[in-house]
Amino acid sequence: MYRQIFLIVALTLFVPQTGRTNERPSGFAAIGSYSDMRFTEEHQYGSEVQLWKEGTDLFGLFSYAEGLMGDTPIGLLEDVKYDPASGTIAFRSRLTTGQHFCKVHNNVPSRDVFFFQGTLTNSSLTGVLKRSDALHPENPAREEKVSLKKMAGEAWDQPSYDSRAGWEAAVKQILTLRGPKW
Repeated sequence: MYRQIFLIVALTLFVPQTGRTNERPSGFAAIGSYSDMRFTEEHQYGSEVQLWKEGTDLFGLFSYAEGLMGDTPIGLLEDVKYDPASGTIAFRSRLTTGQHFCKVHNNVPSRDVFFFQGTLTNSSLTGVLKRSDALHPENPAREEKVSLKKMAGEAWDQPSYDSRAGWEAAVKQILTLRGPKW
């Protein structure tokens, strides 16, 4: 329930209504949202990937939550490699998940880099998610196996866009508010 409310508010506030359509565009289409988000009364934990497609190219956003609900950090999928025949997919995403404090850095935006490698199917996105700290590249990445399920019904409220340009304009607004600060 909290997730549905959050998605409705986020999409209403951050996605230009002129770019949304109920019809599936022929050249640029939403594939789906894949998530393992878990919620408590006030907190949210997990990952989510939203995917769109143009031809054989995939585009998308990655969200990662590990605390209070709302304004979940989000980043653009970068360096996407996708093989439609096998379903193998890999990407990276840069996020700022909070403030960073250490002996070298004092209260600076974190520089979290997430790397994903796995398999995309009609019902799930499974694989290995690695998280590294770009402020401390000498530290090893943390690694976890993830299984993100494709959202359906009311839980799936992913907007469609007329074109890649419309998607890019909407994403630019989202990243300005919730994207990486580096």
